[in-house]
Amino acid sequence: MFMRIILFDDNPSALLPFTYLKPSWDVDMGGITLKEWIALQFPGTEVVKRPGAHASKDLPLPHVALNGRLLPSHALAQLVGALLQAATPAQYHADGVIACGSFMSEEGGTPRPLPEDVCLARGPWDIIKHLILTLAHAAEFRRRGLHEIRPGVYAGAGVKIPDFVVTRTEKGPVIIGEGTTLGSCIVLEGPLLIGKGCAVRDQAVLARASIGDVCKVGGEIEDSVIDAYSNKQHFGYLGHSMVGSWVNLGAGTTASDLKHTYGTVRVDRGSGKEETGMQFCGSFLGDGVKTAINTSLMSGSAVGLNAFVFGTVTGFVPSFASLTRHGLVAMPLEVALTMRERMMARRGITLFAQDRQAFAAAYERTAAERIAHHAPEGALRV
Repeated sequence: MFMRIILFDDNPSALLPFTYLKPSWDVDMGGITLKEWIALQFPGTEVVKRPGAHASKDLPLPHVALNGRLLPSHALAQLVGALLQAATPAQYHADGVIACGSFMSEEGGTPRPLPEDVCLARGPWDIIKHLILTLAHAAEFRRRGLHEIRPGVYAGAGVKIPDFVVTRTEKGPVIIGEGTTLGSCIVLEGPLLIGKGCAVRDQAVLARASIGDVCKVGGEIEDSVIDAYSNKQHFGYLGHSMVGSWVNLGAGTTASDLKHTYGTVRVDRGSGKEETGMQFCGSFLGDGVKTAINTSLMSGSAVGLNAFVFGTVTGFVPSFASLTRHGLVAMPLEVALTMRERMMARRGITLFAQDRQAFAAAYERTAAERIAHHAPEGALRV
């Protein structure tokens, strides 16, 4: 039996704008990351993390290799379980690259197609496409140690359901983390995962979504992923979208998830339109994004790391840029760091030196985005 899993990241740009500061296996896939899933699904297994592509000759043998873009699911659990027990080498490929495999020597084994019920994400939209399955699977882990306070509703310590709260669990459970507060007159529809220390505002409608720890949410959110420490607490709609960590959506921010033509949505991440094959597809907002009040996000729009937007967003906004009424303006690094530090301090979290270094490195790596989209450096006030 194999007791070692190698996580590799062959193409981190595939999951942009969420991999500027983290590897693919640390991206929230819907209430759980691939790294977290391995620890919960296969406890006791050694995990080695390798940036870059898989190369057997540089890795300890034997091992099971997993691409960081694999989406957690029952089907993946069965496949990885079989690989861990395999007596002979095996490789599974998707889109011409290794998705997973068991390696006993440098040769590996004869490549075969990845099973259709296992997904290697080509882009963040695939996370949304498979979100309901991921949420249901993640809920099996997230409800451990919680109390069932209503049929299908599992809550941590300190959670109280006030009057006039509707919970719908016909299609999946509702998970509410420890210390989360709920307003009145809200609707919670499963599968729904709400993290620890969150605040759900009055009259919110949350359906088929994952909300990370320490988030403030309100308005209408469905079929979406919101990472930790992000706020969308005012009126407005967010559907079939992904939101990174430390994001703030101003009041009235709304993300369209359906074209007037009812055709499939194409996503613009700065290098041309990419076909999703999805009729319902919203926006993809990287870590640290801020939207002004009444911002409109068109279907398929993407906003890079720490970018600020205003008005109507129709395509891609590069990292560390501000979309203003005068057009795009690049944000000086020190301005970005100052605002990041202020936001984290409000939550009692320190921006350490290594965080500043990672931020500065991402700023340098994304310079080409700002140049390509003609974002001159501007004098932004802090």
